[in-house]
Amino acid sequence: MSILDDIVAATRERLPERKREAPLRELEARPMFERERRDFYEALCENELSVIAEIKKAAPSVGEGRLRTLRGEPERFGGRVEHLPFARAHVAIPLLRKDFIVDEYQLVEAKAYGADAVLLIATVLAPEQLFDLHQAAAELGLDCLVEVYAPNELEKIDFHQVSILGANNRDLSTFEVDLNQSIRVFRRAPEHVVRVTESGVRLRTVP
Repeated sequence: MSILDDIVAATRERLPERKREAPLRELEARPMFERERRDFYEALCENELSVIAEIKKAAPSVGEGRLRTLRGEPERFGGRVEHLPFARAHVAIPLLRKDFIVDEYQLVEAKAYGADAVLLIATVLAPEQLFDLHQAAAELGLDCLVEVYAPNELEKIDFHQVSILGANNRDLSTFEVDLNQSIRVFRRAPEHVVRVTESGVRLRTVP
């Protein structure tokens, strides 16, 4: 199994316990569930170039922005959805739950703990799963950043539905980085989508 397969399998294994510990009715009763949402899409569009800053305890590789993302996977990234309220209390900009989302329950979790948007990774989802999760997120008032790695994964996406497209330069099966992946993906992407290049991008220091 690849690293990505391991992470997704572990995510699915944790879900039944999480659903027992915090049923949907409890999540929907949390104060943050009914709060006013901060618009992730609009924040991305405010400037010609925006930065999404990431908060994570650990990562396979190391790293102020217009938006923040919190990595929630516990085993390899040291994150938990319970970290979201802490981040929410310390930033006034939109917050994205960056996790391996495979179930609608995780969308309700994200909203209940303070996220304004979620990451959906096309690599780990069938086209119908991607569509259904995006639709469910929209019904909850959450924006979606839909991430692909290879250009052929664009075929999974309904672009009548998706307005924010991420191209991950890191192959989630090997964690190797190729910055040209974003270029290859965006050449084939529709003009209307907001484009987010992810992973491996470095700023050159200006003297």
